Amino acid sequence: MVLGDFQAGKSKVREGQKVNKLRPSPFQSCNVFNSDQNDIDEDGVGDVCDNCLDLANQDQADRDSDGYGDVCDNCIYASNSDQADCDGDGLGDMCDQRNDDLVLGAEPSPVIFEFSLGNEPRQQTVSIYNVSPWPVQVSDVVLSGDAYWLSPLLPCQEGQPCNCRWQPVLQPQERCIEEVNYGPTGAWEYGLLKVWAISEEYCPGIGNYVNVRLVGKGLVHPKSIRIDVQPEVIDFGSVPLGTQASEYFWVYNNGTVEQSIEIVPPALEEFEVQTLDEQCILTATISPGDSCRYRVVFITLQESESQDVIEVHSGDLDSPDVIELTGVGERLP
Repeated sequence: MVLGDFQAGKSKVREGQKVNKLRPSPFQSCNVFNSDQNDIDEDGVGDVCDNCLDLANQDQADRDSDGYGDVCDNCIYASNSDQADCDGDGLGDMCDQRNDDLVLGAEPSPVIFEFSLGNEPRQQTVSIYNVSPWPVQVSDVVLSGDAYWLSPLLPCQEGQPCNCRWQPVLQPQERCIEEVNYGPTGAWEYGLLKVWAISEEYCPGIGNYVNVRLVGKGLVHPKSIRIDVQPEVIDFGSVPLGTQASEYFWVYNNGTVEQSIEIVPPALEEFEVQTLDEQCILTATISPGDSCRYRVVFITLQESESQDVIEVHSGDLDSPDVIELTGVGERLP
């Protein structure tokens, strides 16, 4: 029996035709006619059925069922068949909570309140300015830290920056301000001023923020305090996408008095600080001669290099200690 170029019991190959070696594949649900048998990524799944044409993925894993295989999906955990990525950072809009092209600046940052006597409050003005090339609107202002508070809202005056809490629209390089007050408690106090903004002209609905660290120096004698952090740099190297790697760092109290520390985690979601002991949490007290150990996890979410820092705040005059983090997400061949 003869059917075109194929003969029962035999196969016939045209001259110059590429022959793909057959490999078993669990992907059995696509029955589409494809006489050319094209398979660009050579994963055993024909192009007309392959949910990731350019990267081999024989298992065709697609955990969010959006038609894009996990190895090329820019938002693995949420269905987004359009693969929209407004700010072009490789992370789909469905998963992206930050517009990387919307940039806010702050001055000064960090805000340091020097040693104060008694309970006399100190005050500093923080300017938040728009670094983006388009208008942005301040959407939220959050202050944390028991020793800090914001001055009452003042009416906006023409030609003068408004309070950020009025949620003004800031033109490029325009700024808003907040007056931060510090009431010394007899110890070092740490706080955070976070200001969010959004843009209706670029990536509507996806905002970004700026963090301003607040450091209030209490009445502890500086010579009795010495906090050391090791290592100062953690390089995870290249880590396959969809996996994670971990390293450790230590905080040592080499001084002569009990000392409180605060671990400020990285801003990027690719890095995560994990506690290992109920006594050594992100805000801990370390006795002289003791130390705390922490784990840092690098989660590969995108094919690029990620860089961030961990800050360790304490009463040491050299505070904050900074640990530099770097890692590269890499696709497996």
